[in-house]
Amino acid sequence: MAIYQKVVSGLIFSCALLAMGKPVFALPNEFICAAAETIACAQDEPCVRGSANSVNLPLIWRVALKDKSVVSIREGGEQRTSEILKTIEGEDALVLYGFDQGAAWTAIISTSDGKMTMTSSTYDAGYIVHGGCSSKILK
Repeated sequence: MAIYQKVVSGLIFSCALLAMGKPVFALPNEFICAAAETIACAQDEPCVRGSANSVNLPLIWRVALKDKSVVSIREGGEQRTSEILKTIEGEDALVLYGFDQGAAWTAIISTSDGKMTMTSSTYDAGYIVHGGCSSKILK
């Protein structure tokens, strides 16, 4: 039951972030990002579109810019920490780069509305995650 509640809460959080018309994101030290939709493509295979869990990706990411870390949280509660290797602050976006367990990843986050797209790739597969980020739920 707890896993179901986390998944439902994450999906509601993602949808709420995307539905809000006002800015929900400024460049804080810590923030949370949640997946709303994912696409996975493996070499020589058809692409799969669905929830983060359906393509074996985390549902939520807790980002700590000061610590240069991202903690990914899967639907079942499993957590893993990944180092942020590079951060670029653009005019209207924050870009993060990293490499973890053989996969390169990049996230771009709108600093005006919190919308996020994350990509990850290995030598034989690629993933796209659309979602949103906010610091407002952190205490």
